[in-house]
Amino acid sequence: MAGRALCAAAMEQEPIKSLSALFADEPDRLSKLSFAVAGIYFDWSKTHLGQVLISGFLERSRKAGFVAARDALFAGEIVNPSEQRAATHVAERGSAAPDDVDLATARRQRMRALVDAIEGGAFGDVTGILHIGIGGSVLGPALVVDALGRRSPAFTVRFLSNIDGAAFDDAVRMYRDYLEFSGFEVHTAGDGFAAIAIAKERHPDLILMDLSLPGLDGWEATRRLKADEATKHITIVALSAHALSAEGERARDAGCDGFIAKPCLPPDLIDQMAPFLKAERTGER
Repeated sequence: MAGRALCAAAMEQEPIKSLSALFADEPDRLSKLSFAVAGIYFDWSKTHLGQVLISGFLERSRKAGFVAARDALFAGEIVNPSEQRAATHVAERGSAAPDDVDLATARRQRMRALVDAIEGGAFGDVTGILHIGIGGSVLGPALVVDALGRRSPAFTVRFLSNIDGAAFDDAVRMYRDYLEFSGFEVHTAGDGFAAIAIAKERHPDLILMDLSLPGLDGWEATRRLKADEATKHITIVALSAHALSAEGERARDAGCDGFIAKPCLPPDLIDQMAPFLKAERTGER
């Protein structure tokens, strides 16, 4: 309510003018209210912002600690308290922690190599490319769009983003069915809270912990299980789409005993599970 009152008071003090009148009164309006940051051009001159409103917004941002929060974001500091990690998407523009910038660069180079391989015919006659991702992961294959989807009429590039719970459930069922077919007893959980409850009830030999679980995420579920005397002995292996060493280290810091990168075909998953199960049975963890 205080924010609304501030805006309302400011608008009462400064009657709304037409854009023509604003530019006539402020010949330097364009230079004052437009700028470029990180390759993005911002132009606020064609809005009805006046000095009173701008001053009010600046004061609100000062009280909210906006500058410090923004600097932390672009410096690669931890800004995601639930996962204790930085917002790594800013690394795509080179504004993040050095390790994250290096990771983003490596991924772009890997995508460039994929584009070259497709164009060189390494995968045979490819006519369509479907990228499946969650949320902002569409940023990752931007190079594919530029190099294949726009430059060549031979390829059709499509994106499927924001995968819903049904797709997550389908993946869980695929792994469960294959593991049961292979002789494992399997119990599945749809979120971190359910995972903890099942672990306390069933005491499994191994937990495959998806770090991106909804509700209570896999990071926090692991921390709670490892902090509990009744469950801390259970081997927990993290499942994550982030395959590089830094992600594995973060998983181990949370308490995971190992790390398996997704996507992973069911037979490969069993092969990667085997050393952890052997260690569990022999006490060699």
